[in-house]
Amino acid sequence: MVTPKISLFATAARPQNWRMFYDSIGENDVAWEVVFVGPNPPDYELPDNFVYVKTNVKPAQCAEIAIRHASGDLIMWVCDDMRFTTDHPLDEMYRVYREAEDELTVVSTILNDPGIPTWNHFYGGDLTSPEVALCGMMSKRVWLDVGGVDRRFVALTWDLDVTLGVLARGGKVVYSDVHVDVDYVLPNDPTSKGTILTNEQRWWDRQFLDGVWTENGKVRKERVGPHEPFDDEDLLTKSQHPRGHWKYQNERLNKLASLVTKYKMRQWRSKTFGRLYRFTVRVSPRPISKVLAKLWANRVG
Repeated sequence: MVTPKISLFATAARPQNWRMFYDSIGENDVAWEVVFVGPNPPDYELPDNFVYVKTNVKPAQCAEIAIRHASGDLIMWVCDDMRFTTDHPLDEMYRVYREAEDELTVVSTILNDPGIPTWNHFYGGDLTSPEVALCGMMSKRVWLDVGGVDRRFVALTWDLDVTLGVLARGGKVVYSDVHVDVDYVLPNDPTSKGTILTNEQRWWDRQFLDGVWTENGKVRKERVGPHEPFDDEDLLTKSQHPRGHWKYQNERLNKLASLVTKYKMRQWRSKTFGRLYRFTVRVSPRPISKVLAKLWANRVG
């Protein structure tokens, strides 16, 4: 097998989507591979250039594991509910990267129907904040130099952390003409979109990201504090702190903690207490409402 130039990697838990994702890549002249890491193995045979690693650890840790199994000179973070809608997408991504003539380059795809016109900025809607990448492709050597996935992320926004690390080193984000759909649902398959459990970690992950990269709503030029790498020991078997829902060493308990129905119940509870909190603040004297607001802001996600 030819050593791939590009390794596409993801935390992936929806094997029913993987054929769709793989097929959307299509034919490309550049050599490539897919590396997916997650808890649910497919019930069908994968192509030769498709690597799957089974583990039940937290999503951010899955991404770190995927990078360690990636053999390409270039790596590209993706997700298993996306599809490419441009022909020969990897050839185009590789061409843009090569023509940049700068190893400190992150090549981004373009989001179809983005909703927010400035989706490609650190703060969506704020053109003064740095440009970031969607499904970015970059040098693996640079990725490792930046530090990769910080262990303090649970599920999301680690890609923004890495991208800002590249920018802090004098790098840049450039945009290809490769378009993608994300949150894509397979026709006639209501399970294809999978769970939305990672979204419940967004509050924690974004808070940590803002803490190391922003001050007074502005993005810093340098990251605050050192990068914390994952420990090698038990990387495949134990979620490292903070662990989010993936806190049990027993696989069955982890699956129980991550059930969609349990997430829906937590979501309902959060909305209910949120409404109760807002009502209490409205009817309480100002000193009490200020204390309540402070407690709510400091709650642990």
